[in-house]
Amino acid sequence: MHTTISAATMAQVLAYFALNSSLILNDAERQALMADLPTAPGIDALMATIQSELARSVDAFAQANTAPTQALATFADATYGSAQMLAASDRPHALGIVITPAT
Repeated sequence: MHTTISAATMAQVLAYFALNSSLILNDAERQALMADLPTAPGIDALMATIQSELARSVDAFAQANTAPTQALATFADATYGSAQMLAASDRPHALGIVITPAT
């Protein structure tokens, strides 16, 4: 007998930790992220991968599994990129260092 596993809940939990959300100091930010995860861009693809792997084997997560690992990395990379672009768009001017190679 196996316990029922929700692919949606699993995707959201994995996404939460992949984004280092447990390290966000502000509780309101953690709560907002948890509320946004079910509709986050890319979460459906992660959930579909998890569902597919669970359908293939109920023990799909008993050992390392490349498919969900890659799907999670894709989700996290896209989410980090979107957050960085949004944060940068709110700045009055760009921050950083310009490096000019020596000639």
